[in-house]
Amino acid sequence: RAIELAQSLDPVKIKDAMKKVDYQGLEGHIKFEDFEGYRNQCKFVPAIIKWEGGNRVPLK
Repeated sequence: RAIELAQSLDPVKIKDAMKKVDYQGLEGHIKFEDFEGYRNQCKFVPAIIKWEGGNRVPLK
């Protein structure tokens, strides 16, 4: 999505466009931001699941 927003393959333009990425994906909310001293990071927390009896079950 950042490349689409940047309309370029220029790394600087892509980096700047990453701050505009904000969407709900299959695995959760995706948004790049600066936090805790890190830059252009996504606070994405992946879900780990297993299949049990034909159903998805989250691992704890």
